[in-house]
Amino acid sequence: MPYVESFLPKVEISTGNSVFILSGGGYGMVVFGNEGTQWVPLFYDLGISVFVVKNSLPKGDKKRTLNDVETTMEILKAQALELKVNWDDAGAMESSVMGIS
Repeated sequence: MPYVESFLPKVEISTGNSVFILSGGGYGMVVFGNEGTQWVPLFYDLGISVFVVKNSLPKGDKKRTLNDVETTMEILKAQALELKVNWDDAGAMESSVMGIS
């Protein structure tokens, strides 16, 4: 299971929208800061919940990284009501994300 850092805006400004940020870094490393959490203020300040995913390196198996992303989205989808996000208004952005797009 990948590491996920959640940034949930205050209820007063929350839109119910959310975005998953998939960290990049090629196949050699995961760049969680510069290609992950640095984007948080852009969305968070607009009332959008942000989930930054620090996925596994593929280690020769590209499906390993994709499985991390799918697992994360399934878990968060199951918790959408608790997190106060509308799953139909969820989006994703990537920063190369290991070439799985």
